Amino acid sequence: MAIPLRIQAMGWFALLALAPLLLMLTTPVPAKGGFWWESGIALGFGALGLLLGQFLLTARLRLPTAPFGIDIIYYFHRYAASAIPVLVLALGLMLLILVALIVTVRLIRPWRLAARPRQLVENRAERGESRTLVLRPVGHNGMRFTPACVDGPYGIFSCSHYPQAAGFVFIAGGIGVAPVISMLEGLQQADDKRQHFLFAAHSEFERIPRREDITALATNLNLTSVQVLESPPARAWCATASHSLGTL
Repeated sequence: MAIPLRIQAMGWFALLALAPLLLMLTTPVPAKGGFWWESGIALGFGALGLLLGQFLLTARLRLPTAPFGIDIIYYFHRYAASAIPVLVLALGLMLLILVALIVTVRLIRPWRLAARPRQLVENRAERGESRTLVLRPVGHNGMRFTPACVDGPYGIFSCSHYPQAAGFVFIAGGIGVAPVISMLEGLQQADDKRQHFLFAAHSEFERIPRREDITALATNLNLTSVQVLESPPARAWCATASHSLGTL
């Protein structure tokens, strides 16, 4: 069954208008630049496709004009032209937003930070290839904190809510041991005498965060600390850990 000329003409015009976008599908896809960046590119190529279609409509070619007549073609050309400024204006607006973001991030924010400098007074190495940086404000009072509304935390993540508990068992992994240490320090300040257990999983012994603090807490509290390592340092250490686990 033959396709009507009108359908053919409309199909060719739509194909030409979408040709820049379809061409992008044949090339390697780069790293995503975000919704606004990708939308701006699509608007720009869409406007380019419509411009190419407008040139086709006014070229007096037989294929697009034969099914409709030259008067209808020019009539459609006039209305189709109104869509191009909309795309171009939308693209321009997105470019203005992008420029404003670049100016804010690359110029205004560095200028504001330079007006409130901070001096690095300590760069302390921690476990697990992490470091603690201590900064001191220079010529100002430092960060200004304002009241904020915090939605959370959810659940009950505090030892003080269970004063009748016989003790606590803490299970953590990696840097997740940090809030557990905070709770143990709170128990230490409260001179808690109950028995507690800490099971912490890590990749290597040398990568245990705040290892010395955990040892000190085990001395000051009635705390049994068991470090479960993926790569233990020696068999003697494994035997001690296995004995502790078996006893518990």
